[in-house]
Amino acid sequence: ISCGELGSKVKVRGRDEIAQVGEAFNRMSEQVEEQVENLELLLGALAHEMKTPVTSIMGYSESLLSVRLSERQKKQALQNIHSAGVRMEQMSAKLLALVGMYENEAIRREELSLRDLLEQVREETRALPAARDVTLRVELPEDMRILGDRELLCSLFVNLVHNGCKASDPGGEVLVSARGRTVTVEDKGCGIPEKDLPHVTEAFYMADKSRSRGEGGSGLGLALGQRIVQLHGGTMEIESKVGEGTRVAVTFP
Repeated sequence: ISCGELGSKVKVRGRDEIAQVGEAFNRMSEQVEEQVENLELLLGALAHEMKTPVTSIMGYSESLLSVRLSERQKKQALQNIHSAGVRMEQMSAKLLALVGMYENEAIRREELSLRDLLEQVREETRALPAARDVTLRVELPEDMRILGDRELLCSLFVNLVHNGCKASDPGGEVLVSARGRTVTVEDKGCGIPEKDLPHVTEAFYMADKSRSRGEGGSGLGLALGQRIVQLHGGTMEIESKVGEGTRVAVTFP
C-alpha cells in the first residue's frame, strides 16, 4: 500500500485473531481504493465541467479588452462572465454529489421550462460551432415543463452539443430537437465504432483516444451525462454509425 498498490490484500487463513486482523486490513484496503477512485473521478469531472465556463469567461473578457463594444454589448459580456462564474461555483457542489461523495441533497429539483432550458444551451454553446465552422440548429419545442436541476441539465446538453460539434467536419450541422418529453442531439459526423458503443458511458472511456486527447477530452462527458439522466429518473439512448453520425436521445419521466 505504501508503494501505491492500494488494492493489495493479505492472505487470510483460519479463524483466529490474526485472521480477523487480516480480514479487517483487506476491508480497509478496499475502502481506501474506492475513495481514491472517487477522488480521481471527481478531479477529472471538475476539469471537464469547468472547461466550458472558463472558455466563456476567456472569450468574453478578451472581447472586452480588445474589441470596441457598445455599452449594451459590454453589459451583456459582463453578465455572461458573471453567469459562467456562478455556474462554476454551483457545479462544484453538484459534482461532489454526482461521484457519490456527498448526499444528493445538492441536487436541486425545480419545475423547468424545457424551451427555456434549450434556449440557455444554445446561448452557452454559441461560440464552439462558429469556431469549428459547424452550424448549430435548435428547434425549440412548445413549452413543456419538466422537474429537474437546471445547472446539471444544462451541463448535460451543453456536453452533448460539444460532442456533436467536435465529431462534425467543417460545414456540418448539429441538430437539437424535442418531441414530447424526449430531447435529441444528433450530428452527421464521424460516428462511434460498434465495438465502442456499449462502453461510451463508462468513466474515462474514449472511443477515439487520439482525437479525444487532442481536443482536451477526458472520457467523462457521457459518463457524467448518464449519471445526470439517472438522477432525474430518465433514460439516455445512443445510436451511432461510423461515417454517418451519432444520435443521443434523452427522455424525461
